[in-house]
Amino acid sequence: PAIDQSWSEKARSRAQSGTVKNVWVTRSLPSAERFSIVLKSNGYNVVIAPVIDVAPTKESFPKDEFDVVVFLSAHAVRHALTVQHIRCQTIVSIGQATSKTLETYGVNSLVADSSSTEGLFSFLKKNISLRSKVLIASGIGGREDLDIWLTKVGHMVKRWHVYRRIARYPSITSKIDVIEVASGDAVSAVFGNPANDHFFGIDTPLCVPSERVSGIALQQGFRNIVVCSGATPSDLLSSLAAIKY
Repeated sequence: PAIDQSWSEKARSRAQSGTVKNVWVTRSLPSAERFSIVLKSNGYNVVIAPVIDVAPTKESFPKDEFDVVVFLSAHAVRHALTVQHIRCQTIVSIGQATSKTLETYGVNSLVADSSSTEGLFSFLKKNISLRSKVLIASGIGGREDLDIWLTKVGHMVKRWHVYRRIARYPSITSKIDVIEVASGDAVSAVFGNPANDHFFGIDTPLCVPSERVSGIALQQGFRNIVVCSGATPSDLLSSLAAIKY
């Protein structure tokens, strides 16, 4: 991914000076590998240790016809399109990673300008017709405010839960300087990890992709929360460069 050079130099300088030693990337594969490549190329050590597994729900595809289908993650794409061929004129992805996963199935999509729930809602308001029938493909518990907001502005919304998240607690055996998390479920799994209070703690900088996830982290007791400008590797890199320890 393209990275702003000024941020890249700041991040590399901090990493090389020893300010940041280990960044724990908690998201699942293959997304974690994309983040790792960017962080390592900028001087950071990376601990890839996913805290969430995903499993299919086997929930049946709704038998309605839809004007718009929205995919909230690459996992949603994989779990949906392996069981159902979807015919719809307008397909929307929450981000580039989701869009690229759709392309592997031969499906083109519109890509929201921002990967936040607020950004996706704003994009849909501008780009889909009033009173559209909208299907949202996601995991259980994913961005449920979106359904409410779309319904309030007159759309007919159905949710298709194609996977569920399962917490996992990987072995952490070295000091963690920064933790990257992608969801509220990931925050809870990090907090419950046996290494909490040993190799990291509630004061360890926690990089999150949105204010919503930040609120969950605050409820769990984390005290050093950094809200990134988005959910891409370059967004995380920018935040790492700006952290004061």
